[in-house]
Amino acid sequence: MARAVAPYDILCVGDSLTAGLVQGTLNTGGYRRRLFQRLISDPTSPLLGRPIRSIGLRTNNNNGDGVWFPNHAGVGGERIDQIQSRIAAEIATGSPKVVILHAGMNDAVQSYLVGTAADRLATLWQTLLDIPGVQKVYVANIQNCKSTATTTFNNLATIRAAIPTACAAQIANPKSVYMTGFSTLVPDPGGFFPGDDIHPDQTNYNGTGDLIFGHFVSSPPTS
Repeated sequence: MARAVAPYDILCVGDSLTAGLVQGTLNTGGYRRRLFQRLISDPTSPLLGRPIRSIGLRTNNNNGDGVWFPNHAGVGGERIDQIQSRIAAEIATGSPKVVILHAGMNDAVQSYLVGTAADRLATLWQTLLDIPGVQKVYVANIQNCKSTATTTFNNLATIRAAIPTACAAQIANPKSVYMTGFSTLVPDPGGFFPGDDIHPDQTNYNGTGDLIFGHFVSSPPTS
C-alpha cells in the first residue's frame, strides 16, 4: 500500500490585504486565490502534484471553485505588533513549510511608531524563520496605497527604506525571499475601487498572486 503524502502546509500571514478584502467582502480570497490556483495547476509550479493545505485560524472566505483554500492568517486593520501577538496560535494550526508575510500597511495607515516599524518586522520575520521545519519565508516590502499625496504613502516609503538595514540578518537568511516588487505592484489608481485607498480590485490581487508565484518558481521551497 502506498504511503499517504502529508499535506504541504502554507501559512499566509498579514492584514486585510492577506484576507483579501475587496469592496467590503472577503469572498474572493485576494491574492491567495490566484496563487493557489497556480501552485496546483501551473506546469512550472514547484509544488505541482503535491497535496497543498492553507492553514490559519481565519476561515472567512468561500471556496466556490474548489482550487483555493479558505483558511488563512490575515486580520483586517492589524499592525505588525498585533500580528506578532497572535502568530504562535496561527502557526499551531499546522506544520507550515512555507510562510507568506505581507505586513506593515496598517502601521503606515495609523502612523504607529513608523520609525521602528521595520524593527518590529525583523522580529516577526525571525519568528517565522524559527518555525521548526519551515523551508521558505516570502516577505513583501508592502504594497502601495492609491494616493501619493498622503501621510500613509510617505509612511510606507519610510518603512520600506528602513527594511534593508533593520532586517538585514533576515534578508540574508537562505530561507528568506524578500519580495521587493510589492512597492510598485499596483501603481495605477484605476486598480483600486472608488473611495478605497488601500485595497486593490481582484484583477490587481491576481497580479499579487502572480508575483508571489514567480518567487516560488525562482526561489522554490524544498519539495
